[in-house]
Amino acid sequence: MDSLAFRSLVSSCEYANQHDPKAFRRQTVLWALGGYVAIIGVLLLGMALLAWLLQRAFSEMPLRGWMFVIGLAALSLVISIARALVLPTPKVRGVKLTRQEAPRLFKLIDSVRKRAAGPRLDEVLIDTELNACVIQRPRLGLLGWHRNTLVLGLPLMMCLDARQLASVVAHEWGHLSGAHGKLGGWIYRTRRSWFRLMELRGSGDPGWADLLLAAFLREYFPRFNARAFVLGRQQEYEADAAAHAYAGRTASAQALLTIDLAARFMHEEFWPQVYARAREMAEPDVSPMAELQGLLALVSQHPDAARWLREACRRLPDTDDTHPSLRQRLEYAHKKPALPPKLERSAAEEIFGKALPALVERMDARWRRHHKDHWHGEVQRYKDWQRVRQDLLECEAQTPLNGDETFLLWRAVRQLEDAPARRKWLQTHLNLHPKHDGLRHALALELLDGRQPGDEREGLALLQEVAAGNGAWALPAAQRALDLLERGEFGDAVKRAREQVRALSEREEMIAHAQQDFEGGQDLRAISYSKLLLKPALGALIREKAVGAAYLVRKQIDEAPERVFCLLVVERGKARPQPDVRTWWMELQRAIDLPCEFMVIDAAHPAWSGKDAQRLLRQMTEVPNACIYRARG
Repeated sequence: MDSLAFRSLVSSCEYANQHDPKAFRRQTVLWALGGYVAIIGVLLLGMALLAWLLQRAFSEMPLRGWMFVIGLAALSLVISIARALVLPTPKVRGVKLTRQEAPRLFKLIDSVRKRAAGPRLDEVLIDTELNACVIQRPRLGLLGWHRNTLVLGLPLMMCLDARQLASVVAHEWGHLSGAHGKLGGWIYRTRRSWFRLMELRGSGDPGWADLLLAAFLREYFPRFNARAFVLGRQQEYEADAAAHAYAGRTASAQALLTIDLAARFMHEEFWPQVYARAREMAEPDVSPMAELQGLLALVSQHPDAARWLREACRRLPDTDDTHPSLRQRLEYAHKKPALPPKLERSAAEEIFGKALPALVERMDARWRRHHKDHWHGEVQRYKDWQRVRQDLLECEAQTPLNGDETFLLWRAVRQLEDAPARRKWLQTHLNLHPKHDGLRHALALELLDGRQPGDEREGLALLQEVAAGNGAWALPAAQRALDLLERGEFGDAVKRAREQVRALSEREEMIAHAQQDFEGGQDLRAISYSKLLLKPALGALIREKAVGAAYLVRKQIDEAPERVFCLLVVERGKARPQPDVRTWWMELQRAIDLPCEFMVIDAAHPAWSGKDAQRLLRQMTEVPNACIYRARG
């Protein structure tokens, strides 16, 4: 089922839930029970076939060839269902805290648990993430008896005050409280089990043994999944209600706003600045938690905080996440979006007191240990960009670079230079390629980030030019232009900008759907890029020891014939150990740089194991000159 059909299912389920929530819960439970009856029925049938074959073998009755085929198929089916029903125990990482080390924190948790009538807490961990969660791990497998672990991120405790932190803890504990908590946990685990079964048996062409499950995975599970999704989102609101009841609506809303702003600050500014030091530092001799302690207290005063808030409130809820949007959660709290007040004393300071510096140092040491390999990867990445820049500069000294090569050089400059040098470089090279949308968009952002008099008007003009072009950069340019107009103007200009963003968003969604659609015939064409343009991608492929060969082909999209969209098909080599067949393509997608929009296809992924999929893969790899890399040996 594609994303559009699933969204339609979710919408109909949301309507049913709003009309009669109790009936919707009962029906969802019945759907789950019905699914278990079907799955366990298939499991028992497979076990019965195995028992019959074993009985024939031990009674010295002859076993024919077709019986061995049935036995192997039944055994495979039984193993897959058993693996799906017995979920792996989630791993928890962090520094364990005791009551003696943090008595105020445990007092807060005890107060929340008593108010929410939740289960017993077994463990509290602190990690370095901007997050909080409660993890339940069954001690007895399918029999339950869960061990409850609360994980709190130190950055989270640094950006909130004590009352706001209490609202977060109350929200997390609200997921476990009462009958709704038990029902939500059971539905969540059921959904995970069936997702796992679909991964194990639902990819590729089903064998005859899978025909018993095919209808369930194709028709039944998506409908249950939509119901479970809606129920999960409803329980997010109920957890918010628990936070409101304990800490108040104001503190809960301020916590949501502050966390969203802190996440944006850390993602866009703090971590890029930390990892930029890898240009000069071979080892991660940094203390990010110590640096964050002062910075997070001022996140609501950041020059971009108002823009971040406006953009966050425009985000729509996603069918990949049961959490409602920020605007929906604020509306549920009956609060309007507004920048939270300056933090006077953080929850971390309130709770840990004089012990906080030692804890910060301990968490920084832990961060350095756990991120050492990633840091070394960043060091290598900067070296790669230095080589790319050097090669392009040498080429530019002999022959003028084309637009794509100039944009690649800009990406190297952006990684290696400071803001004034980047801006000067862009202004010079945009004169050589005045119509290149990527360069115009980049200069607009540099002008806006510089915050110099007159720069905002020039940046807005560039953004509007890019947005009018309907290219790959049009939507982000239109969104940023809309933000500027909403902040400074009203009336027709804002109305036109909103209509433009809406139209471009719909167009991008349609294009993305076409790019990921592999049903029916595919218009695949050769794509020719210079070695200079492919150098970053080739460097990443060489570093990935599991890559045996890589093929690059263009997929022509009728909805946007002017857009270049490529498929990078990766075949695995003989290296051991091999990466995970279900997630490796995403890791490659993040690691590889290409001068166009692209999608990585891992030829070993279960989704490409069917006969039609294999035929399409052969069609891709047989496009002339498609092979851009082949490992030696």
